[in-house]
Amino acid sequence: MHRARLLVTLLLFAAPLVLGQSSAEPEHSASTVTGTVTYRQRIALPPDAVVRLVIEDVSRADAPATSIAEEQVPTNGKQVPIPFDVKYDPTALNPAHRYQIRATISCDGKLLFTSTAAHPVLTQGAPEKHIDILLQQPQPEPPGAKPSATSLTGTHWTLTQLNGEAVTPGTGRSEAWIELAADTKRLAGSGGCNRIMGSYELDGSTLRFRQVASTMMACPGDVMPREQAFLKALSATTSFRIRGSALFLRGEDNTVLARLTAQSPKAAMP
Repeated sequence: MHRARLLVTLLLFAAPLVLGQSSAEPEHSASTVTGTVTYRQRIALPPDAVVRLVIEDVSRADAPATSIAEEQVPTNGKQVPIPFDVKYDPTALNPAHRYQIRATISCDGKLLFTSTAAHPVLTQGAPEKHIDILLQQPQPEPPGAKPSATSLTGTHWTLTQLNGEAVTPGTGRSEAWIELAADTKRLAGSGGCNRIMGSYELDGSTLRFRQVASTMMACPGDVMPREQAFLKALSATTSFRIRGSALFLRGEDNTVLARLTAQSPKAAMP
């Protein structure tokens, strides 16, 4: 009987210690980026539309963005604004890197809306808790445009639209352009300030630029941000289409990343 009382007493004293140890165990280190997606067009979403959010590392201008977190939000008949909550692992972040979040709305594999502006998050003073993303409809090709005999290679392509926004063609060194050499599979061009170089792989309508890089001169005004965005668009290109004198560079979700216009070749490829 005495031993039984002693055993009960020891268990009572030990219980708080066990509970204390359990509550002190570290929890899973996950954080979230919250916000909403919306658009201005007065168009109702199909009931089975899906919102896709991706947080990407966009630090390298010479490489495609790297996804660190993704989330899909079924709309289930709801209309914009649609809230989202994207979980990410904070230990995967590098404070010296830059991260952005992008969003799309699709239905049955067809892209309905996509983000076109940059939305920085998480590091370097960017918002961490809540962000509202304004989507745009994918840039359509010109009505009635017909396939063209214009060749992808050997043509001087001048940048006229980037991420859905018009680009005023420059002259001389301020012009953003690319040329693709058929024999060497090399890419050459300019971002409007710095020279662009790299290689490419072509298979039917599939087009991928590899090892895209540029010189490192300082550029005045808004030339540098546009140039960096152009390099990212090239690195993110997965396919192309030529209609008339227009070249459309497309990304993985079939979004038009850039539109370029054919010009007469101005210089031989290096």
